[in-house]
Amino acid sequence: RLEQWQGGTKVAKSQWTSVASTTLEVDSVPDQPLRPVVHLVHGTMAQVTILRPPCVRDSKYACAEAYVIQQCQGDLGLDAQASEWKTILHLACACTHPTTPETVQQLDKKEAEIQMGTVENFRVRAMNSQGNSAWSEVAALLPPPAAPQARLDNVTAQSLGLSWECPEDYGYDVQHYHVYVRR
Repeated sequence: RLEQWQGGTKVAKSQWTSVASTTLEVDSVPDQPLRPVVHLVHGTMAQVTILRPPCVRDSKYACAEAYVIQQCQGDLGLDAQASEWKTILHLACACTHPTTPETVQQLDKKEAEIQMGTVENFRVRAMNSQGNSAWSEVAALLPPPAAPQARLDNVTAQSLGLSWECPEDYGYDVQHYHVYVRR
């Protein structure tokens, strides 16, 4: 079953689906999931994909039975735990017992609403009947660098000067600017 959350409130849920699986004895808490992958940003939407860590350790199962994805806007600073995290998806799923990290099919390319010009952070946690994993490392989606406000200087019939102050770069390494002239 899928549940959609916005601003900490459940807004929708899907019907239960039947999954053919066998029952396993889960022996320990799931491992910490890998950092979510944030990609395909379009306007105010981004896609988030979760990778499931291997679940067999020393012949014991630590399968994740559910995942929670949380989102937080703004710079986290030094204390990511104290920030305003909101659950955007809580999903129960069947484990395929991977031996290497693999995409959680039900969590492949889940859309998340984002705000333009704001740092967006995502994290994920795995859960089972034995407890919750640690939160994954945070995946940060940075806004693109701001466009500079150019000033014209020393305009003559043959030339002009163009100058600007470096805008906020949001941590990107801005290496060059493109200047276009239209006559």
